[in-house]
Amino acid sequence: MNGNIPTLSVSGKNLPEAWEKAVLACWRNGVAIKTEYDKPGDPPSRDCTMLWTVEDPFAEPRIHRAFPGGLEDLEIYRQEVVDGVHDHWICPEEGKWTYTYHKRLFAYEIEGQAIDQISALVDKLAQVGHTRRAQAITWNPKLDPPTYDPPCLQRLWCRLLEDEQGGLVLNMNAHWRSRDAYKAAYMNVFALTDLQRVIAARVAAGGRPNCPKPPRGSGMDGRCRTDRGSDCSASRSFRTSLSTRPLRCTLSPQSRHSF
Repeated sequence: MNGNIPTLSVSGKNLPEAWEKAVLACWRNGVAIKTEYDKPGDPPSRDCTMLWTVEDPFAEPRIHRAFPGGLEDLEIYRQEVVDGVHDHWICPEEGKWTYTYHKRLFAYEIEGQAIDQISALVDKLAQVGHTRRAQAITWNPKLDPPTYDPPCLQRLWCRLLEDEQGGLVLNMNAHWRSRDAYKAAYMNVFALTDLQRVIAARVAAGGRPNCPKPPRGSGMDGRCRTDRGSDCSASRSFRTSLSTRPLRCTLSPQSRHSF
């Protein structure tokens, strides 16, 4: 050990492949270190700074056969992040949850107001697709530091970039304070890429200037025309770069993972 946290990078064509590569890279090349959740006798976790990129988040297969949890758990978690089905569980004064990602992203409370950061992000991309200001955060510096389980996700950052055909591709970066690579990362990214789909659809559905909604029967399937005549197909084109700092996992010898 030289006192440095390893910096690793992996890339996968789809979500399962990228996740599996990230877990294996962290396990094989990460540094052994304790966590604040350790119980007496627990072995150290493996830790690294990981950049992992999902080249096509909606390419099949989307489901990894060995992700921890069941399909029902995955769908409930997706709804929790994208639709806010568990926002009503937030009640720290009663010992319940202190936050949900959905509440922080869609109704971030500050100075007596609830700020919809996702709508602001969509509006910004609609105005200036190449902006570097289309972001949403979760961390509350007043509430989160003293809590036992503060948010792992810290920030979403999005930008539009043209592909070779002149269509727009929504790139999304997700930055993490901490994350369990095996137990949590797959479900995290599954839900966030679905949120990415929602964001892309909202941008493509008419939020952009000079990009009117297509008439019914036009065959454009929700796409729209830019003023340069190219299709704004963000609703059907997705790429995401998911950065996590640090990425943490604890794997037992019998654990299997295929991504």
